[in-house]
Amino acid sequence: MPVAFPLASGTETDDIYQPLEDGQIRVLEILLRKDEEFITGNLKITNLDSPTAYNALSYVWGDLSKPGSNVIIDGKQLSVTENCLAALQELRREAFLKSQAQVIWIDAICINQNNIAERNQQVSHMGEIYMKAQKLIIWLGPQADNSDEAVEILRDLLELEDRGV
Repeated sequence: MPVAFPLASGTETDDIYQPLEDGQIRVLEILLRKDEEFITGNLKITNLDSPTAYNALSYVWGDLSKPGSNVIIDGKQLSVTENCLAALQELRREAFLKSQAQVIWIDAICINQNNIAERNQQVSHMGEIYMKAQKLIIWLGPQADNSDEAVEILRDLLELEDRGV
């Protein structure tokens, strides 16, 4: 049975976000609940000088004019694009298979998009955010139009490069 959560929008979105000091970022811990309808997670604040271990996600936001999908962040619904949701679903699936929490920085969720001052400040740190991540995950979207073949070619090229060919 679906659970009702309050929808975060406008100033209500601010209820999800604790203020950040300079040099701080938020990371999202994706909760390992495979059978839930919604992606659920908690935001944690960490210092860029000595951050909590996290991965960073780079992806195409997708069509912002389409209605978003909801994820549950700290008990409140937050609207994200379909492409962000697809990436989160894959990250949660991988985390569940490894029985290991996924802690990730995703700009659309970890930055309060309704707070322009915060958004500008965080964007100025994006290079450092990506550099300090354990891994940079690039999400191109779900498999489509033989995209798996393109990924296989890229893997082959990386293998050749590793062998010095």
